[in-house]
Amino acid sequence: MTTTLFRTFREALKNFYRNSWLTIASVSILTLSLYVVGFVYALSLTFGSILYDIQQTVNVSAYFKPSVSEERIIEIKGILEKDPRVKSVKYISKESALESFKKEWSNSEIIMQSLEEIEENPLWSSVVILANDPEQYQSIADYLKESEFADDIVRVNYEKTKDT
Repeated sequence: MTTTLFRTFREALKNFYRNSWLTIASVSILTLSLYVVGFVYALSLTFGSILYDIQQTVNVSAYFKPSVSEERIIEIKGILEKDPRVKSVKYISKESALESFKKEWSNSEIIMQSLEEIEENPLWSSVVILANDPEQYQSIADYLKESEFADDIVRVNYEKTKDT
């Protein structure tokens, strides 16, 4: 058995040397094919990752009037969480929105000075809604504008971000 295997390899090497151009062409084509398949696979993974990241940054935000109580906003959040189109709802209070704003703009003296002069929180409470399917964002935004709690909402921020 080992003799047969040895003889097979010896004959194969002999044929490789006799037909060197054919061997080089075959190996080159095989290498190029594997390279192209690997490149296409890597490109597919990259685009899939980019698409996933973009889908995770799209959302619908609903900003509430200052007169709306936190209990009412949490009640609305509960209603939205029961909607089958909605993946998650995050409540952002006025205070946490102000803290995030201050952290983001801490390097700007003008903005920080303006906040001190106002002496009150100019930001609104909001909910950030993520959909199960990116195609459902428009219907969620329309629902917020026409729902029973539409009077509590100052602005729905989807139109502004959907084109960016």
